[in-house]
Amino acid sequence: MFLRKLFGGKTTDSDTPSGSTDGLSLTNPNVASSGGREKRKHDRWHILSSSFSRLEFGSDPNGQRLDLHNISYGGIACVDGPAAESVAHGQPFGAKLVIATRHINMRLTSVYRRHGIVAFRILHETPDTLVSMRDLIESMRAGASLAPVQKVNVADRYKSDDWTCLHGEEKIALVFRTVANGDIVEALMTFKGDGEVYTEVALRNGRISTSQSVVTSGVAPQMNVSSGVDRLTIERACFILLAMQPTATSVSMRPFIAMLLKELGFKPPT
Repeated sequence: MFLRKLFGGKTTDSDTPSGSTDGLSLTNPNVASSGGREKRKHDRWHILSSSFSRLEFGSDPNGQRLDLHNISYGGIACVDGPAAESVAHGQPFGAKLVIATRHINMRLTSVYRRHGIVAFRILHETPDTLVSMRDLIESMRAGASLAPVQKVNVADRYKSDDWTCLHGEEKIALVFRTVANGDIVEALMTFKGDGEVYTEVALRNGRISTSQSVVTSGVAPQMNVSSGVDRLTIERACFILLAMQPTATSVSMRPFIAMLLKELGFKPPT
C-alpha cells in the first residue's frame, strides 16, 4: 500500500529487497565475511551514535559507563574508557544495556580489550535477556539494510533533489526532505507491524505523528492517525534508524532521531 504510493506504483509490497536495491548491497557491511559466509556466529549491528546508547555497570550510585559500539545476540562491544578498568577479565558481572529508551538488565563477561574496543559476551542464563533483545536486534537488522532508491522509481512528489528516498528489508521505507543547511523539515517512515498492519511515523510542520493502517473488508487500506504519538512505534523507528549504515545520509538523521526520542522523554546522558 504505502510502498506503491511512495514508489509511484513501480514497487509493490512483495518487492521488498532481500539482498539489494537498485544494485546496492543490503548486507551488513560491519560483519566479517569470507567467501559469502559470515565468520561470526551472530551478526553485529553498529550504533549510529553513542549519544543514544551506553552500557552501565558497577556498584557506584552514579554507575560506571561505556559508550556502545555494536551489539549482537551473543555479545556487546564498547568504546574503551576508564570504566573498563573495573571489569575483571573473564569474571561474570551484572550490567544494564541502554539503547534509547530501552533498558535491558543482563549478565556479561569480558572477552577482550584491544584497539580501543572492549568486548563482552552475554551470558544467557535465562531466556529473559534474549527475549528482551529480540525486537531491538530485529529492528536494527532491518535498519542496516536501508539503501537509496533511484529517483526514477519514486513518486513524482519525491523526485526533487531536496528529497532523499530509502528502502530496506522488512518492508521499510523512509523519505525525508532537507533544506539548504541540512536540516530535515519533513519526513515519512513506514514499516510493517503485526500481521498485515503498516505503521507510519511522520514529521510535518515541526510535529511528530504516528499512524497505523486500518483494513476494512472491500475497502482499500487507510492510515488512521493516532490521537497522540504511539510510544512503541516511535521506539521501533529509533532502533531502525540507529542501525543505518554509516554514511552522510545516516549522520543527517541524528537530529531527527533526537526529535523522536524527545517525544518519549529521553535525555542523552551527561
